[in-house]
Amino acid sequence: MSSDAPAGWYTDAESGQVRYWDGTTWTAQVSPIAETQAGTVAAPAAAPASDAPRRSAIGYIGIALAVIGTVGVCTPWIPSELLGGLVLVVGFVLSIVAVFRRPRWAGIAGIVVSVLGTLAAGVLFAQGFVTGYTGG
Repeated sequence: MSSDAPAGWYTDAESGQVRYWDGTTWTAQVSPIAETQAGTVAAPAAAPASDAPRRSAIGYIGIALAVIGTVGVCTPWIPSELLGGLVLVVGFVLSIVAVFRRPRWAGIAGIVVSVLGTLAAGVLFAQGFVTGYTGG
């Protein structure tokens, strides 16, 4: 599991101690939580082990599906237009889900590509309707 959190000691909720994060993985090193002079527990520098940021591939999948769907809806063949529209919708939904995970930029990029693909499909549909396109 990788994280953007820097290496250091973090509270381990399961053991009630602090555990060392080396920047990429949790080590076996644990230590009792240090008491401050006032007798209160020192606040952790970052999130506990169970809250370490997780990387998600959903955003990347959303971008890929949005691009594939955009290409599909922009082709002059009705089956690929329909399939491309379906793939575009799935890419859009996955991109929305990815906005709530890391990296957020992948979800946002997938949404932007999906919206642009939908706009392009709308323009091409309107153009085809005006010119009498029959899908052949």
